[in-house]
Amino acid sequence: TWAWYGTPASQPAGVILDLKKKFGPYPLGMEAKRLGLRIPETEDLERRLIESIGYKFRTLDWLLAQGQWDLATAGFGEPHPAGHYLWPADTSAISGANEPRFAALFNVYQALDQRLGTLVAALDGETVLMIVSGDGVRANRVACHLLGPLLEKLGYTMGFGGAGDQAQSARPKSLLGRARRMMPSGTRRWVADRLPWWLRDRLGSQAAAAEIDWSKTKAFTLPTDLEGCIRINLRGREPQGVVEPGAEYDNLCKSIAADLRAVVNPATGKRAVREVWIRNQVFPGRRQEFLPDLVVSWEDGAPFEALSSPRVGEITGSNPDRRTGTHSPEAFLLAVGPGVTPGRQATARLVDIAPTVLSLLGLKPGKEMEGRSIDFERVTADLTAKTV
Repeated sequence: TWAWYGTPASQPAGVILDLKKKFGPYPLGMEAKRLGLRIPETEDLERRLIESIGYKFRTLDWLLAQGQWDLATAGFGEPHPAGHYLWPADTSAISGANEPRFAALFNVYQALDQRLGTLVAALDGETVLMIVSGDGVRANRVACHLLGPLLEKLGYTMGFGGAGDQAQSARPKSLLGRARRMMPSGTRRWVADRLPWWLRDRLGSQAAAAEIDWSKTKAFTLPTDLEGCIRINLRGREPQGVVEPGAEYDNLCKSIAADLRAVVNPATGKRAVREVWIRNQVFPGRRQEFLPDLVVSWEDGAPFEALSSPRVGEITGSNPDRRTGTHSPEAFLLAVGPGVTPGRQATARLVDIAPTVLSLLGLKPGKEMEGRSIDFERVTADLTAKTV
């Protein structure tokens, strides 16, 4: 598929070998982490994605024919890279959805729709089909690349202080960091494009961490390409934590959120940040310590080349992410089959999907599940679920 984070496998183990022998390799021939910063050619990517959709449905048909299934799930990741790379670079003055600039993206969607239509037509009278898209797509207008420098200028993240020789003597000796600082940005990108993804990620993380004086840093950004993610340097949780849990932590989160909400995108003259979520106010689960402490969403009316803060002035920088499209929080679920009343619409949450599947299987959702089962007879066959 498009983005995989482990070794492809099957149970029984021989099934994946049978698939490869019968259908050959997956035709996309590229993968998110391994593609890195490179941008695929539009016509080639469109062709590969449409071929991959056909491949996926052929393998699905074959798997479904191998036995009786209580539950069968299949993931079609092809719209994901389509949204990232086939979204038009310039969406100004677009009059409607039939714009030629969207043609490549729509061709991929149409190929998937046609195959889904065939699947719906082949349903028996006992099967419920649920089609879920966990998010949507929109223009890539985010300011993640400016969030780290902004936190540093606001004093929440501390580099190694001083100027000239003083700064160099305070900085830990690092051959990697020295080489990185000497390279022009274009050279760094050229080198990064040619490294294995795991080495690129590791070196990038090490280089970024080496630039921070952790003994004086209260908050820092996490690697991301959409929402801004901020972690508090919390004592007892982080290796060199300095912020005390409790009142100091709470007040710091509120202070950062207030500073970010005051930031403006100079391109529009309007606020740059749509919302700042403080983790324990919206995600109160037992494993919340694994999440960012603050999550920042952006007002995406225009690209971000700068941020202006009433406290510290303006910072500038170009987004290194050259993908034209990114994720949006607009999700949907479509359902068809026995017990589903056609044509109704309602809202729900993504956490409602798992309890719904369990209920359709005649199983009771676990007490730890936050969502509710959707009653398709009473509620909907076509609903929009909005995620945070």
